[in-house]
Amino acid sequence: MRIAIQIHYFEGVDWFMSLDTIERGIAISQYMRSENERVVAIFQSNVDDIDAEAVLARIRDQGGVSTSQKLRDSFNKYHNRRGGSVILREILADLVGAGRLTVRDVKAGNGAMVPHYILPGVPFDVPTTDD
Repeated sequence: MRIAIQIHYFEGVDWFMSLDTIERGIAISQYMRSENERVVAIFQSNVDDIDAEAVLARIRDQGGVSTSQKLRDSFNKYHNRRGGSVILREILADLVGAGRLTVRDVKAGNGAMVPHYILPGVPFDVPTTDD
């Protein structure tokens, strides 16, 4: 009703408000509510499905196998956003937990164990390191 009253006031018409003015006020308020709900949904999503799908797409682009370091290097937002590495680790853990990725640890040349994230159905041969 507040929007309808504002419309009525700006139109500067008779003392009585028309049904058309009320209907326009309702239409505007419904539009504003749906837009607000859409924006809130974007900001309230935890470990965004959009981010998870982007990570899966990037792993597909890298032949179905990737390390978290390769993924961090390929996503600028994980370098620029505070806690970006934590977010990437959470996304990878969620994808592994959901069965959308498997993980195998491979010993690197420096002796450190490096997790490799693998899409289901992709054959994985342990990479050899030159010593």
